[in-house]
Amino acid sequence: MISPILLGYGFPTKIVEALACGKPTVTTPVGGRALEKDYHILRFAEIPDFANAICNALAEGQPVTDIDHDKVRTRYAWSALVGRLSDWIERDARPRSVGSAPRGTPAHASRT
Repeated sequence: MISPILLGYGFPTKIVEALACGKPTVTTPVGGRALEKDYHILRFAEIPDFANAICNALAEGQPVTDIDHDKVRTRYAWSALVGRLSDWIERDARPRSVGSAPRGTPAHASRT
């Protein structure tokens, strides 16, 4: 899968889906900016080097490794995401003491 993104915002879902499907992936640093850089089969290339990176990925023909697949599943499977969301909600829903700063606010922040 190729993702020659030069501008944009948001999460690169198509890259995660390609990795989960075992597809070698080439993207720009901008296209993969929200992803961890520790996947073996995810290649980053600037546009002048993009064609060579695609040719190298095709020549190698390496599918996603078990290690990469485990990383994708651990980080982005629905069960993992829902578990982290549940933990966050439970942590944020705990009662706070009266007069304490809102979560995510330093205790020394001014209250104007």
